[in-house]
Amino acid sequence: LEQEQRKSVAEVVAYVGLIMKERSEVLDACRLYRRSVLLAPSHASLFLNLMHTFALRRDDLPALAWGLRYFDELLSCGKVLAARTICEALRNGASEGGREGPESAGPILTPEVFESTSAFYDTIAIGFVLVKLLFLSHPYSSLVPAHKEDPASERRGFAPPVRPTPEPPWRSRLMSLSVDKTDVSTKPTPLIGTPWISPTCENLPSGCSAVDVAAGEAMSHRGVLRRLAATLDSARRGRNLHLTPVRNEHAYFSCILDILEGEPPAVPAHGNALEPLYVIGDSHVLSSAWRIAGLPPAQGRPDRVVLVPCLVTGAKIWHMREDSNFYTKFMFWERISCLPKGAPVIINLGEIDCREGVLRSVQQGKHASVETALTALIGLYLELLQEVRRRLPRSRLFVHPVANVLPESRFLTLAFNHLLAASATQHRLEKIGVQLLSFAPVLEGGEPSPGIAPKVLAELSLVETLRLDGTHMAPAYVASHLAPALAVAWPAE
Repeated sequence: LEQEQRKSVAEVVAYVGLIMKERSEVLDACRLYRRSVLLAPSHASLFLNLMHTFALRRDDLPALAWGLRYFDELLSCGKVLAARTICEALRNGASEGGREGPESAGPILTPEVFESTSAFYDTIAIGFVLVKLLFLSHPYSSLVPAHKEDPASERRGFAPPVRPTPEPPWRSRLMSLSVDKTDVSTKPTPLIGTPWISPTCENLPSGCSAVDVAAGEAMSHRGVLRRLAATLDSARRGRNLHLTPVRNEHAYFSCILDILEGEPPAVPAHGNALEPLYVIGDSHVLSSAWRIAGLPPAQGRPDRVVLVPCLVTGAKIWHMREDSNFYTKFMFWERISCLPKGAPVIINLGEIDCREGVLRSVQQGKHASVETALTALIGLYLELLQEVRRRLPRSRLFVHPVANVLPESRFLTLAFNHLLAASATQHRLEKIGVQLLSFAPVLEGGEPSPGIAPKVLAELSLVETLRLDGTHMAPAYVASHLAPALAVAWPAE
């Protein structure tokens, strides 16, 4: 076939893959998308959709490898010089001295070297997805507690450990994978092993401690993130990507970039290993990702946990109803199924329902009022939580209140949280063994009084330390709001 014919066939194959994905036939969709990009190896839109589809089933290593392959293809054409920076960041990443960061950004991605503006948008979105996959896969700060007998290790933080500097733990697996020659397996391949668990001290290099290795891996991983982010940030400036078809990918990237530009989590002091607490939900899991929540010492619970992000992109409670077969439902249960037995879990859903679904359902006549729509949504949530409990009988289950950040939807998120905290809802949650986390006020001036007008609510300001990107709370909320709520809801045994 001629190149244009191959491209046309590839788009048809990918369209069938899209239909399969929408029906939660994700494995078949992945196989179809793989065929499509092999037919059209420079088709950015197909690669972008392939990566999204692979991520649905936690097939993150192949998703990352396909992204790398796409930028390799651009580089081989000799026109997109910025592709070299991205390829080098993933393959070796370290600049002089082993440190990586914005100074390594290199050439800028520009639309002029692409056949169309849409191809440029899809290309930069592929880069955004690379950053998201890496950010979610591994801590960007060491989570191995320093040894008591080695107080200097607490001070090292991100300083280079013993040389050579350890590479990110995912790199060797990425380099050994040839996606062109590897079929889509029935068993997904996470980037480093998902869900994340605390690293062990086995098979350490001679003369290295677990603290050194963890600090070095985290430093290298963070360096790759920062180098990729610098390249993509320079390409997006002044382009109003929030108004383009890749606005969702851009929103994730913007949030992650804001988090990376802030202070990284401190290296934990000596003590017991951190226990993972898995946070499953929509994009608001980014705010708590890889942060440490300290709890007052109590019998039968850890004194500190690391919040491990388990993202379900675009998830609505509405998608989880029994008669739905939408792919976010597939992704949610995929995240639930991979958790270690008995692991504690926080469920964080509902913000997108409040932002996009509630008013629309009233306008379409599905509900007579906003109140009845929210009440029905709470009912669906309780049914979902009951099924989660059935599948995770030994896990502690917590429900995260919806973030009251967006001014436009604040009257809905506050009402939703009030219904969650109502005595009737609390009674049903207690029956299925689920704890609602109760937060201190997040708006300046304290908790708004019931019945306050939506316009007045929208004019209230988020507490300054909680501000991030206008949609999500800043990671500082973990210490100020989430950890205290966990201390109350997680009783001693």
